[in-house]
Amino acid sequence: MRKIAILIGTVFLSQVALLLSAQPLVKTTHEAYDSYYDLATCNPALVVWHLDSEDFKGNLKPSSRRFKTDTQLPPPRVKDSDLKGSGYVRGHMCPAGDRDTDKGLLKETYLTSNMAPMTMVCNSGAWKVVEDSCRLLAKRHGKLIVAAGTIFLDDSLGVHKVGRISVPAAFFRIARCTTHPEHVWVWLVQNSWGTSVPVRISPDELRNVLRDRVSVISMLYHHGLID
Repeated sequence: MRKIAILIGTVFLSQVALLLSAQPLVKTTHEAYDSYYDLATCNPALVVWHLDSEDFKGNLKPSSRRFKTDTQLPPPRVKDSDLKGSGYVRGHMCPAGDRDTDKGLLKETYLTSNMAPMTMVCNSGAWKVVEDSCRLLAKRHGKLIVAAGTIFLDDSLGVHKVGRISVPAAFFRIARCTTHPEHVWVWLVQNSWGTSVPVRISPDELRNVLRDRVSVISMLYHHGLID
């Protein structure tokens, strides 16, 4: 497998590559988002949703912060309890804060097809910065289409796992303005135990990062996030 070098914050990951799956991605469709789930890593490979300023004006809070098993996924399914005691938190791809005007949509963000293991530092730090940045962009530019996904270390480098669940080495997010599609923003965030910052990259650089993950690139094209 080809190796690529990407700089995330101050940490140089010289051998980051996509962990290829022998299984096709499973799509789950919800009002809040669409998820393309990788059964090999037990993670969403890609989650896609629309965002505008009307989506996050409600300040609703979830009745429970436990993730429910997404029954659209085939068994054996990941459960919220699978990460218990691991030290990782249950990170959202589509943020709950992007769906806080409707109880049903907010509840859907707490499905396992939208969950990936994150360090607390990543979830409350760099990843939150990216979430807040997207909401600010939606206020400034209007409706966005947004996608977030997972990046894994190559098998030969030893993918860290919690039971069956592979732990992503990093995450990406891409947002594109639907009325002015020339406006595209892409971030990489390391799933680090230490402090990190989001790194802005170009769509072409994201394609390079994902170059071995044809199915993910195909879905990004399909949803109009890249040309």
